[in-house]
Amino acid sequence: MFMFHYTLFLTYLLKGKEFALQLLDAAGIPLSPERVFGLGSGPKAEVLKSILEKESQKTNNTRCVFFEDRLDTLLNVEESLAKGRSDILLGLVDWGYNTQEDQDKARSHEHITLWNQNRFTELTATPNLHHNAEFR
Repeated sequence: MFMFHYTLFLTYLLKGKEFALQLLDAAGIPLSPERVFGLGSGPKAEVLKSILEKESQKTNNTRCVFFEDRLDTLLNVEESLAKGRSDILLGLVDWGYNTQEDQDKARSHEHITLWNQNRFTELTATPNLHHNAEFR
């Protein structure tokens, strides 16, 4: 378990950006449109890499927390981009396209943290502020 300082920046869904914004709004998760990426934005690992490069030019303390509802996607992002990096934190949300087996694997995975909707909503409640959060 460790604490980190982050700026919540993105949501990437396999839906159009406008639809993604509607889903987030309906779930009570307020994110500004420039922080939401959807279908057509490019491969997830490339979008993450681009965001980190842009944000690291502004500050040396940039961290990206990437949430996903598919364990395989998180494992692919870890392999292609996040392995060995402390500036990318991976989180599996416990709703959506995952199974109990996926959640069990995430619980025991060294670099992936399992998040429920309440914890996720608390984290995103003030997305334009810097936060200290417990990850793990």
